[in-house]
Parts: sequence; C-alpha cells; structure tokens
Amino acid sequence: MITYKYRQAGFSLVELMITLAIVLIVALFSAQEFSNFFEHRKQRIFMQQLYHDLKWARLEAIVLNIPVTIQPYNNQLDIVTNTWCDGWVIFKNSDKIGLETAAQILKIHSGRQDCHITFSSFPERAYFQFSPEGSSDYQNGTFRFYDQSNVSMEIIVNQTGRVRWDS
Repeated sequence: MITYKYRQAGFSLVELMITLAIVLIVALFSAQEFSNFFEHRKQRIFMQQLYHDLKWARLEAIVLNIPVTIQPYNNQLDIVTNTWCDGWVIFKNSDKIGLETAAQILKIHSGRQDCHITFSSFPERAYFQFSPEGSSDYQNGTFRFYDQSNVSMEIIVNQTGRVRWDS
C-alpha cells in the first residue's frame, strides 16, 4: 500500500513575513516619491497662478485704459513686501505712485510658506506695471522659482507685455 504525504495548501509564516517586509520597503519608497510629487505640484500651481495673474493684469490695463501694477503684498499684514512668496496684489495705478487706497485693488493673492521666488527686472524694480496699451513701460522682468537650489520654472515678461512660461 502506498501512502502519500499531503502538504497543506498555503504559505508558511516565514514566507508571509518576507513578502510583507518587501511590500513595506516598496511602500516606504513610494510614499516619499508621492510626497515629493504632490509638493512639486503645489509649487507649480502657485507659479501658474502668478502667470495667469500677470496675463490678467495686462488685460485689465487694456480694458480699463489705465496702468495696472502687480507687486508683492502680504494681505495678512496688509503691507507691501519685497518677496513674492508673501503673495501679490494687482491694483489700478492711474497716478503711477503706488498702492494708496483699497479702492485701487483689483485682486489679491495669498502667499506660500515654502516658496523661493526671485524677481529681476530691467530697470530694477520690485513691481511690474502694464500700461493701457498692454506694454510694460520699457521694463523686462523674470520670475524664477527655485526648487532646492535649481531654477525649476520661469515666467518672463518682455517690454511688449507678453507673458511667457519657461520650465
């Protein structure tokens, strides 16, 4: 008579532990990558908002037939700042002096905490102004967004007022 040894179907505890360890390691690496992906996406959305607000400010200057200015602004402190990461304000600037009354404000955008934007222009100014014709009064400007230490995105505005995205 022949006897057969039957092995029960299933996995041993050691096999399950090894599989779970591998899955856990892969999940940890994936979670870090997903975190980096979502953070980069938030930063890109912030820069896209600046891009669209620059285009909108130019259009408003043409429609209202007065100069429109966009400059860094912290709406929580209600002050003009030097950093674009605090946010920005778009305002009618018929007297070309600066933001003096709340009635001039067209739009305010709030800032981000973990942001690194620089703005350089020629001539050197802390703001950008569009004339009623949509040009930028002989001012060129570049907004650079830094991801760690590298420039990852740029918004360029030329003298004719054309706003261009570079990444």
